[in-house]
Formats: sequence, C-alpha cells, structure tokens
Amino acid sequence: MDAKELVARFQAGERNFQGVYLSRASLDGVDLHGVNLQGAVLSGARLQGANLSGANFNQADLSWAYLSGANLHGANLSRADLNEAFLMGTDLTGVDLRGADLNGAYLQQAEIDEATQLDDKWRLVWQLVNQNVREQDFSGVDLRGANLQGIDLTKIGLVEANLQGANLVTSHLAGANLSRADLSGANLGGADLSGADLSEACLFKAKLQGAELGGAILQQTDLSEANLSGANLSGTILRQANLSRAILIKVNLTGAMLSQTNLSRASLEGVDLDEANIDRINLSEAVMPDGSVHP
Repeated sequence: MDAKELVARFQAGERNFQGVYLSRASLDGVDLHGVNLQGAVLSGARLQGANLSGANFNQADLSWAYLSGANLHGANLSRADLNEAFLMGTDLTGVDLRGADLNGAYLQQAEIDEATQLDDKWRLVWQLVNQNVREQDFSGVDLRGANLQGIDLTKIGLVEANLQGANLVTSHLAGANLSRADLSGANLGGADLSGADLSEACLFKAKLQGAELGGAILQQTDLSEANLSGANLSGTILRQANLSRAILIKVNLTGAMLSQTNLSRASLEGVDLDEANIDRINLSEAVMPDGSVHP
C-alpha cells in the first residue's frame, strides 16, 4: 500500500491500517484523524501539518519521521519508536507517550499539557528544551540520547548527569558544572563550554569538533578517543587528563595546563602549544605538531 491508497481508503471510511508499511511516505497535511496505525512502519515519513488527532500509533515505527506542526491531540503513541523524529511545533496535548522511544527526538516548541502522558525522563528533556533553565541544578539526571541541540544551558548544574550519546551540538554550556558527568559518545560539536567544569567527566569518543573550551576545567577528565579537531582549549586545565588516541588536529592549547596528561597515540598535527605547561606528559607514539611520531 502506498500513501495515496491509504488516504483514499481512509476517505472511503476505512480506519484500520494496523501494521501497514509506509516507510518514507509523503503524507504532509493529510487528515487521518482517528486512524488505527498500530504497529505500522512510518520511519522517515513526512507528516508535516497532518491531522492525526485521536490516532492509534501504539508500537508504531515513527523513527526519523517529520511531524512538524502535526496535530496529534489525544493520540496513542505508547511504546512508539520516535527515535530522531522531528516534533517541532507538534501538538502533543493529551497524547499517551508512555514507553515511547524519544532518543534524539527534536522537541523544540512541541506542545504538551497536564493530560500528556510522558515518561519522567522525556518530560525533563522537554522542559530543558522549551523553558529557561539557565543556572538551575539538574545533577544526577538521566539524559541519555537527549536532543539538546542549540539549547541555552548556561551555568546549568549537571554534576554526575548521564548524557551518553546526547546531541549537544552548538549548545550553550558556558560556566556549566558537568563534573563527573558521563558524556561518552555525546556530540558537542561547536558547543560553547567556556569556563565549564568538566573535571573527572567521561568524554570517551565524544565529538567536540570546533567546540569552545577556553578556560574550562578538564582535570582528570577522560577524553580518550575524543575528536577535538579545531577546538579552542586555550587556558584550560587538563592536569592528569586522559587524551590517549584523541584527535587534536589544529587545536589551540596556548597557555593550557597539561601536566601529567596522557597524550599517547594522540593526533597533534598543527596544535598550538605556546606557553602551555607540558610537564611530565605522556607523548608515546603521538603524532606531533610537525607530523613526526614521538617515540
């Protein structure tokens, strides 16, 4: 069945399309209110501005679906897969989202109300994305896989928070307290982390290309295998940090404190170490700024 057939059959009075396969279907602006699409596959489908109020999407696959401005009022999305779904401006009032997978989902300007049934984790993500949370404390929270792209989290408290695999691209985290937070695999490309406290945090395999880390505290931080290409780390405290196998191509480390830092097998091509403290650092098998390999 294709999108046109679905719409035609719906307009003829049919409502049950349980388990239908409509991956990448184009359904922008359609009226499918009250339709039963339980277990349907709509991954990558376009449903911008669609009327889906009261629809049943229980256990449906809506991963990567584009639902911007759609009306889902009163719909059943329990246990639905909304991984990486685009929900900007979507009406989620009265929607049942219990057990839904919202990893990577874009929730800016999505509308919820007291009747929206949403797991605590995703309600918190919605709050972080849509409300002013600057300088507030959210220490120890579970934000694994959350999409916080471009959000203003200036001076926020996220001590020991779990942000594994979170999307923090171009987010504003200046002065944030992320000490002992787990950011392994997180994407922080272009993020502003100037003056942030990341001491003892885990940034294993994190993506930090072009990030601003000037004056940040990275003491005893695990940055092994992280990609910091083009990042600014001038004046940072990296004492006893683990940067083994990290990519530091064209990184600015002027005035940084690097004493006892592990840079074994790191890529340091084009790195600026002017006035940096490099006392007792481990450079075994590292690719040096001039392209040579340290013994």
